[in-house]
Amino acid sequence: MTETAIQFWSGLNTIGGNIISLQYKNYRIITDFGAMVGANVDDLLNHSLTSQLLKEEKLPKIPGLYSKQALKDVELESFEDSDVETIICLSHLHLDHLGSFGQLSSTIPIYALKDSVEFYGHLKENELLPSYDVDWHPVEDFGTIQHGPFTIQFIPVDHDTLGAASIFITAPDVKVIYSGDFRLSGFHPEKVLTWAQKARAFDADILLIEGTTFSHVGAEPSEADLRIEQMTRNLMAKNEQQLLTSLKKEMA
Repeated sequence: MTETAIQFWSGLNTIGGNIISLQYKNYRIITDFGAMVGANVDDLLNHSLTSQLLKEEKLPKIPGLYSKQALKDVELESFEDSDVETIICLSHLHLDHLGSFGQLSSTIPIYALKDSVEFYGHLKENELLPSYDVDWHPVEDFGTIQHGPFTIQFIPVDHDTLGAASIFITAPDVKVIYSGDFRLSGFHPEKVLTWAQKARAFDADILLIEGTTFSHVGAEPSEADLRIEQMTRNLMAKNEQQLLTSLKKEMA
């Protein structure tokens, strides 16, 4: 029996919203901390609503994450009273993976690939993602960090947002691969193939992957897909700012 406790807080019966913790003694990793199904993204920025969101099961009842003031009458260990050293490891920049960041203490370290952290800055500036007061720690592609007894490596994968990663975690008694969804049908399928090779060599005890769809091999893209791809390439050829501005207008 392993000493590392693995707990699923969200995402087992929903599309997205994966929140999983791994804890060994007083060191804890939480992989992703997104908006749970039914939660309003704006409400998740408001600390005065923390207790209500917990009661409505729109936030995970993870001890040691929320402030005493925010918990109010909710019986849960506060961030101030906890001796557990917690970090968040982010797989990618989708709201169902980071949408609850606004409820975290600003001192909890959040690790993500460097491309993801930089892209978040651009999205925030253009109001395409909320502004989160969190402690970002960018990691280079294939970079490794240490959190107490945990060794954590960030492996880039291909997704529809920059900086998507699969997270390889080595604990004293178990090896885990955690990943959000990824694709072979995008611009960088070679990243996924490299990931597969590294995953095989890593020889994990547990593999955790967000549910993903697949297409038939050789399926032709639709005419609409081809038009969107060409429009995106044209915008990217101009400059990044133009792409973000255009996306913002489309989403308005």
